[in-house]
Amino acid sequence: MIVPYVKRITTGTTGTPVTTALVPQSCYVQQIVISCPGAGTAWTMRVQDKSSPDPFVLLPEFTLSVPTDGYTNVMWGGQNFIAIPMEGGIDVVTRGTTPGIVTVWAHIIQ
Repeated sequence: MIVPYVKRITTGTTGTPVTTALVPQSCYVQQIVISCPGAGTAWTMRVQDKSSPDPFVLLPEFTLSVPTDGYTNVMWGGQNFIAIPMEGGIDVVTRGTTPGIVTVWAHIIQ
């Protein structure tokens, strides 16, 4: 069954990254959409699973910015895309001098 998840994130600190649980249990991710309507200062994010001790990184760290072309920042996957396993769930990790606003949508298979 495909289940949608959405999370608005407005935190991230210098030095210690802030981890936000997007999906709390093991799943397969089929699509992720990331949109940043308000960029912070030197604000970055990455998307990874919760495997321990070393999470698998799905989207490597990148700097968040407000797109000027009317598109989202990232659209990963899609309807005909092969779903990727995420052990323990999905985490979004943010950090930066000043946080902004970012929304993350995910379609996952449970």
